[in-house]
Amino acid sequence: MTERGRRTGTVAAVAALLLLAAVVRLVGLERESLWFDEIESARLSDGDVAEVCHDSAASVHPPLYFLGLHLVRGAAGSSDAALRAPSVAASLVGLLLLYLLASDLAGRPAALLALALGAVSPLELYYAQEARMYAQAAALATLAASLLWRWLGLARDPGRPRLLLAYALTAVAMLYTHYLTALLLLAQGTFALAVLLRRRRWREAGLYAATAAAVATSFLPWIAYVRSLRTSFYADAQMDWMPRPDPGDALALLGREPFWGLAGGLVRWGPAATGLLAVAVLVVLVVGLRREDAAPGARGRGGLAYAGWLTVAPVGLAVAASHLYRPVLLPERFGLLVLAPLLVLLAAGCVRARPRAIGVALAAALLVAMALGTAVQARTPLKTDWRGLAREWPRDRPPARLVCFPPFIAYCVGHYLGGAPEVSDPATVLAAAPDLAGREVWVVTARDYPFDLRSADAESRRRLLALGPVETSLLASVWRLDRIRVQPPPDRADGGS
Repeated sequence: MTERGRRTGTVAAVAALLLLAAVVRLVGLERESLWFDEIESARLSDGDVAEVCHDSAASVHPPLYFLGLHLVRGAAGSSDAALRAPSVAASLVGLLLLYLLASDLAGRPAALLALALGAVSPLELYYAQEARMYAQAAALATLAASLLWRWLGLARDPGRPRLLLAYALTAVAMLYTHYLTALLLLAQGTFALAVLLRRRRWREAGLYAATAAAVATSFLPWIAYVRSLRTSFYADAQMDWMPRPDPGDALALLGREPFWGLAGGLVRWGPAATGLLAVAVLVVLVVGLRREDAAPGARGRGGLAYAGWLTVAPVGLAVAASHLYRPVLLPERFGLLVLAPLLVLLAAGCVRARPRAIGVALAAALLVAMALGTAVQARTPLKTDWRGLAREWPRDRPPARLVCFPPFIAYCVGHYLGGAPEVSDPATVLAAAPDLAGREVWVVTARDYPFDLRSADAESRRRLLALGPVETSLLASVWRLDRIRVQPPPDRADGGS
């Protein structure tokens, strides 16, 4: 086949895989309602540009994603599909960038396999269908990795200044999309400096250092703005729910999240089996590299060393930051940020396997495992059904007071009701009970609310239910609604003095 014919075939294959990815991402885009974090995205992208920046700074994320979502909402509205559309687009762009990166690092056959794996990856799919910044951050990280590799001179377009400028702009966009991308940039930077210093390219090393300093400087105004609104930058009470990672969380990034997405905890045998599969492919890759005599180059050991470093180093930095500063490593989210280089390694291992039948079998196993994980994830309810709760929310007789366990129930259901119902503190309701006689108090409780860990809430709920006759119903199969008809206290009921 001629070179032109091969290129035409490659373009057709890439287009077909991207079309498959688009179909997978668009099917079921509105199957589940927005969950709390996505509703937060809707809130943070509301208002004008100044309000978006202010609200982002007061929260725990930088503003770039929310500014983009603000523009999308102005053009396409605020339906669930419209809110998630930017993530679908970012995911598809990220897949194309994955192909380009893998082509540089491991060759065209490995790039096509990496693209196929990304197209059916459940982790990619989940965040492509979530109205959050993670798909955008991952796509930018892949673009930055590709630009830096080409600028280093280990691939095409060596040393072109415009590549370094494009890298700098992409790095700034990463920082303004998610704070944790700083760890990815640090990993990229250490690799770049190691290559440049080892090859005695002093001028380019200085140029890269100056560029990195300029990128960091561009972020200082935002840091100052955040500190003017909050007492802390990232160590905030809003992040207290995140646990410190253990070694298993880091290993999960190899065999659980890439293959099972957010449903890995529901399949007992799955993560162990796919972890062994990933290890087997990486062992085959190492054996294949040792067998080759080619020097490091655009499609040799240098590119795969780069992919390996970008897979391992950010995870190590995140683990260190989690123990030295605050927990920052949430496997499923951070796993997306390092998924692209991992897919490059897995695809390269299959392509380099000998005999070729082993490589074909490994590639098929990887694709089947990820497709199975996607199917399991699609059949698993992963997001709270606030839309269903709003549909069943009683509108016949509004209560005098509303108490929710947890309190954010009203905030989330309010997104679909067109406004959040006013929520009262349990203590306030109990204190005002004599004045509420003859009126209704509603208590809405999530089925899985941990009353066993929150004894004060359990006692408050018990006292609320004792205020009078209770009419109980189940909303959307998840929430319990107790309508309490408050009775007057005994002294009033008896006409006491």
